[in-house]
Formats: sequence, structure tokens, C-alpha cells
Amino acid sequence: MKSVNIVVANELIETINITGNGALNTTLGNGAVADNEDGTVKLPIAADIFAAGSMVLIEGTTNYDGIRAIRSAPAGYVNIEARYIAETVTTSDTVKVAISPSYPFELIEVEIHMSAAPTTSEAFTLTRDAGLGVNYDTLIRSIDFSVDSMISWSWTPSNRLIYPDPDDKIRVAWNNAEARTYGLTLKYRRI
Repeated sequence: MKSVNIVVANELIETINITGNGALNTTLGNGAVADNEDGTVKLPIAADIFAAGSMVLIEGTTNYDGIRAIRSAPAGYVNIEARYIAETVTTSDTVKVAISPSYPFELIEVEIHMSAAPTTSEAFTLTRDAGLGVNYDTLIRSIDFSVDSMISWSWTPSNRLIYPDPDDKIRVAWNNAEARTYGLTLKYRRI
């Protein structure tokens, strides 16, 4: 599954969908990238936390950085849509949930649904990773789903959250200690 694009009032709204049952970030494993010879490549991954259909941000590789669609997730690997270029990846390469469109954008909505309400107290966070550097990074939103035994949460910013720097990213983090299966949707539009 790829990101979904919808046109509303002549504006393109882009949607990233992520699903899994673990933390919202991990690292790649140590090993060679394999060519699946079908428009996808196989990357070793440290933790099997993302399901097929997820869109993730890969960072630290030579050839596979950026927002990527996970086509399938066999144990110990993810198959992503990409042109094959030989490379050995390492555990210093990361796989994260983020909006990273490489153009100015506005955050519109964040939604998550879980298989059961978490009981462990931990923060689900949205953070601006500023293109200008760490001195400009800001916490946008933080919520603990266990406080109100939430199974679903939807958030639309009450004021416009505009990120004019094309290098800005919105990172999403959640440890998901109880391994709740989740479906997360992030919506944004070009400005």
C-alpha cells in the first residue's frame, strides 16, 4: 500500500499509513541488501515491528534513505519499493515513522487506532526535526494513551502548523511496550 493522495478544494492532501505491533522506530540489521527482481529490495531489520503497507523513513544508508513503502515484512527483513543498488547496511541505519516530504508543508491531522488500550504509561510524541538543526527542534504534541484507556485518538491542530523549510521533518515516537497492534495515519499538504 502506498500513501494515499486526496484532492480537497483544489489542495492535495497526502496521507501516510503505518501499521505494526512494536515501537515506532528501530534500526536496520547488519547485512547485504538483496534484489528481489520485482521492483523491491530486501533489507535486514533489527526488529519485526512494521507490517506490509507501512510508509517509513529510512536514514543512514547510502542508497535507500527517504520515505519508503514496505511491500512485505518477512521475519528479520523488510521489502521496500526501490531500485536495487548493492549495499551493506548496518545497525547505525534507522527506520522511523516520520513525515519528510522535502518541500514546505502543513500538518493537518494525526490518527491512531490500537487493538487494545495500553495500560503502561508512556508518551506518544510528535516532534519537529528542524532543517535548521537541533536548536530549532520542538515538541509539537505528547499524549499518554494509558491515562484515559484510549483505543483511538485523533488530533487536528487548532492552529496552522506550517513547516516552510524543505528539510523539516515531523517524527513520531512511541515505545509501545505492550506491543499493541496499531494503525497510524498522518495527513499533510504542500504549502
